[in-house]
Amino acid sequence: MIKESNVFQRESDVISKIAPRVYDILQKASEDRKKTQPFAAKCIYSQLEYPDVIIVLEDLKEEGFRMAERTEGLDMDHCLLVLRTLAKYHAATAVLYEQDPQLFEPFRENLYNNKLRQDLNNFYEGNINNLLAQIENLPNFQDKFKINLQKLSEAAVDYVIKSYQKQDGDFNVLTHGDLWLNNMMFRYSESTGRVQDIRFVDFQLVNVTSAAFDLHYFLSTSPSPNLLKKHDILIEEYHKTLEETFALLDHKHLHPPIEKLKKELDKKGLFAVIIACTLLPFVLVEHSKVPDIDKVLKNEEGVKFSKKYLETLEKMVPIFEEKGWLDVEKFLKE
Repeated sequence: MIKESNVFQRESDVISKIAPRVYDILQKASEDRKKTQPFAAKCIYSQLEYPDVIIVLEDLKEEGFRMAERTEGLDMDHCLLVLRTLAKYHAATAVLYEQDPQLFEPFRENLYNNKLRQDLNNFYEGNINNLLAQIENLPNFQDKFKINLQKLSEAAVDYVIKSYQKQDGDFNVLTHGDLWLNNMMFRYSESTGRVQDIRFVDFQLVNVTSAAFDLHYFLSTSPSPNLLKKHDILIEEYHKTLEETFALLDHKHLHPPIEKLKKELDKKGLFAVIIACTLLPFVLVEHSKVPDIDKVLKNEEGVKFSKKYLETLEKMVPIFEEKGWLDVEKFLKE
């Protein structure tokens, strides 16, 4: 799967070729260059002849960065920092794409494609069926949700392959593609203890496609469950930083209105449901019950759902319902 998808070549290209240029664009436009922080670790060395694939990155722990606690989720300060940084990254990649589209050619091919259908099917359909089995006798999940979940298990792979394609008219950027809290590291103020800096890691699933996918991926996996009803605040902060960054880079014409961004998020809303049903269980799994991902991809093992995951999903379902994101048939027709 790794060889077929070429994910390490993508990661190496992003870190060694695109990240430095994105950083340079932002730094040159900044009034205070010292405040401009890179968004990724530096690539020291790479050798990409399969199977001897090697990528050596700077050790962010030496710079004081550390990971957040996976099962707790991120508080508001962490989430705001993530989305402000993501907005700057998205904006700068959109500007760079306009200036040098050839640079992004390796990322135009959809990473989610028919060559990987069996592996994708094992993950998406397998995990959704696992969820169906584990909530079958739980009264907190209504039959309507279970029926839509059954439809989703049969259609998830087709939907992801189709929807993830770059579509003209969307707010297209170079997405991170795997934006959850284990793929970011934070640095904290020594005096106050508050989070003050971030680096994104693991750029293996990057794609030129809608920014909505990164937003859904992050919001469906990483904020603390007590922020579920504050996602609109986070989206508005992301949009505000986008506007400021495009203005700074003198590319205001690339900035999507907030109404367009929210409409695009709704258009891709089923993706948020898929992530909540397939990836979030791994995020919230108990430390002693983390499954073997190889066995999961072969449909030999399923994740054991934690109490926290089921409680969080129970809170998410009414929100998805209210937004219309559980109408699987509607999304399949679009």
